[in-house]
Amino acid sequence: MKNKLFKVGVLCVAALTIGFVATSCSDEENSVAKAPTMGVVTIVGQDDIRPGQTVQAFAPYATGGELLTEAEYSWQIDGGVLNSETDSKDGKSYFTFVAPTEVGTHKLVFKGDFRFSAALSDGNPFVVIDSEASFVVNAADFLSSCWGDSMAKTLEIYPGLTESVDGDTKYLSGNFEDEFIASTGYNVTRKFCFNKLKTPDYALYGIIDNADYTSLNVGGGVKLFLQCLSKLQKVHGMSVPAINLTDANKTVVTENVLNEDAKTYEAAVRNGDYSIVATLSDDKNSATIVIGMSGDKLIEARKFQKKGDESTIL
Repeated sequence: MKNKLFKVGVLCVAALTIGFVATSCSDEENSVAKAPTMGVVTIVGQDDIRPGQTVQAFAPYATGGELLTEAEYSWQIDGGVLNSETDSKDGKSYFTFVAPTEVGTHKLVFKGDFRFSAALSDGNPFVVIDSEASFVVNAADFLSSCWGDSMAKTLEIYPGLTESVDGDTKYLSGNFEDEFIASTGYNVTRKFCFNKLKTPDYALYGIIDNADYTSLNVGGGVKLFLQCLSKLQKVHGMSVPAINLTDANKTVVTENVLNEDAKTYEAAVRNGDYSIVATLSDDKNSATIVIGMSGDKLIEARKFQKKGDESTIL
């Protein structure tokens, strides 16, 4: 809905100023109204917005103009529904909104609907003036844009995460649908890692996913492991330079089993003696994916970091 910020009547006995100039009644009879100038829209953090993130924008109210009697302001995203401001202070209109889920460029418009006691030069006693700004919604996928985010930024993108501390490392953890496999209905426990020794101000430097495949047999778990590798390659463009078998001490037993079939991987993991370790990379990221038995549980763990920033801290 539109938000009426103020409505001024034409007074013959006094001049009324609210950022505009009002003239006397006798002057108005032969006068031509003049439209005000809209303020410039500012979008906070407009170069680093993710889908679903809460965003704040503001703009100064219109200034100037003559014979103005009424002004209504509203905000609009991508030509959609008109929205009222969420706050008004210091001569500015503030608007808080949720970023669109669609990745790409979007438009935010601050609209002013003005009425006058005399006609403008085009003969109309009203005018609608827009002030707009564009913003880009970047993919929230951590494989494309999140390295270096602060904890506050991460919580804006993924609200509801639980914070924990272990020495110099802080974590934000939560359950997520597993987007790296083709099968649906599987979740991972994801930990966003922030370490003050590695990066100042606890910037995000690593992410760990843990998938519990206890409900699956070993063959089913290995199938999901291979789905993960396939998606990281085909969708995210990561290469898989090596898949190795490691023993309980994480010592590489067999190198480069990249081209083995699922049954070979399954046999290696089934007795609990070995884990399958895949390393992946692209120009931005590195990843290590491990599947193996932990006691009687089949576990898959994934470690993601920015390329060139690999660390033993994770």
